[in-house]
Amino acid sequence: MEFKKELKAGSIILVIAVLISLFYITRYPDKKTGAISFPTPTNAAAKKIATFSHAEVAKHNNVDDCWLMYQNNVYNVSDYLNRHPGGSNIIVPYCGKDATSAFLTKGGRGSHSQRAFQELESLRIGLVSIE
Repeated sequence: MEFKKELKAGSIILVIAVLISLFYITRYPDKKTGAISFPTPTNAAAKKIATFSHAEVAKHNNVDDCWLMYQNNVYNVSDYLNRHPGGSNIIVPYCGKDATSAFLTKGGRGSHSQRAFQELESLRIGLVSIE
């Protein structure tokens, strides 16, 4: 009787292991080999984060090369300008400058949506260095 309980427990563990394996095989296949590619844990402390001085950001001050600062982070919005719902002319004056106040107040006309904050975060390239 004891053996049947152990066999049943072992079978359940085996089924769970197979299901987990199938999940990873279908969810994380390696694009080149098709083998399982488990996601790599990210550790922000392990990543080297780029830092930029105010002077470096200030060099990127035009419609073709537009970086801006927001809450001590640096963003490259060059490719985003043409997609901005309010038009690029709203952002261009802040190229090479701190746009924190303008972004938080939507230029004095309200506040940005959560999606806008997410979009901005996707454009982050580093931090403003302490000078």
